[in-house]
Amino acid sequence: MGAFKYNNPIIRILIKIANLIVVSLYWVIGCIPVLTIVTSTSAMYYTVTKVVNGTGDGVTKAFFAAFKENFKKGILLSLITAGSGAILFFDLYFGYMNFRTDVFAMVYFFIGIPLAFIWLSLAVYLPVVFARFDGTTGVILQMTAYFSSRNILRTLLMMAVLVLIVFLVDYYPVLLLVLPGLYMDLFRNSLEKMIGKYLSDNGYTEPEPKARGREEEEQRELTALEMDELFKK
Repeated sequence: MGAFKYNNPIIRILIKIANLIVVSLYWVIGCIPVLTIVTSTSAMYYTVTKVVNGTGDGVTKAFFAAFKENFKKGILLSLITAGSGAILFFDLYFGYMNFRTDVFAMVYFFIGIPLAFIWLSLAVYLPVVFARFDGTTGVILQMTAYFSSRNILRTLLMMAVLVLIVFLVDYYPVLLLVLPGLYMDLFRNSLEKMIGKYLSDNGYTEPEPKARGREEEEQRELTALEMDELFKK
């Protein structure tokens, strides 16, 4: 019955996939009001980092606790993100539709392209920074700009994967139930190393302890043994 042990790599992978599906579903639900997109995305990143790949108290508890904590400030950040994105979209749309007949439209279009690139690079980092740091809206936006410029290659890769996901979901909407969490999990390790380096270089400490002592380790081991016995029955 070794194949059904809790610590078996296959079982652990299946559990992780199930958790990513659950957190992706919560993310979709959290994004329904639209003005909570940043809040929901930051809660998803926190949950993927601290629970799916960490030692948190559970996907549901972690997600909705983070969602509630960042709700009000997240609405303002969502308004800023959505508002600036809408302006850029109409700028590019107007420029594209009148590109050949209006010189001003051409100027709008060529100005809009780099601005849209900057907007998207900030948008992919904003939920991560919001999930991991506390501060005023201005501070969060400044730190987002800082982190998005630290590794251009990673930023480009995150943007490219995000665009690919949008196209995939457009053709196969059911993928929305797994790809958001998978996207966060894909870049989680790199982002956490970046954040850890920033904290270390600036003399800060991790706001949450990575481990909670021997007692928690014993409890996790006991849980694993209990589940192992359950699979044997």
